[in-house]
Amino acid sequence: MARSWYEQRILSALHSLSPGIVQMRLGSMADRDIAIALEVLVPEDIESLLRALPAAKGVRVRQEKEYMSRVFVSPAHRQEMAERLADALEGTGHRRGGSWIAPGRRRRR
Repeated sequence: MARSWYEQRILSALHSLSPGIVQMRLGSMADRDIAIALEVLVPEDIESLLRALPAAKGVRVRQEKEYMSRVFVSPAHRQEMAERLADALEGTGHRRGGSWIAPGRRRRR
């Protein structure tokens, strides 16, 4: 199966960097943004990236990933988060903004 160019950028940067650099570059990225970006990767690559994170951040990203599996995230938003992850890994800077989940509405009785 052909990889998307987001996957190629992320994996290329991930495999060319030392774990310390990966931790430093992703340390300031929001856990939810990383969790959304992981959706473009295959399971083996997801685990590879999660192993490169510090233990506490890896746990938080896994928790966000579980939460995000119950929330609709548009393909365009997934693509944007994948670009942010690739940019962060490549050290080209963070884009402004981030993910935001609208609160659900309560039903009135």
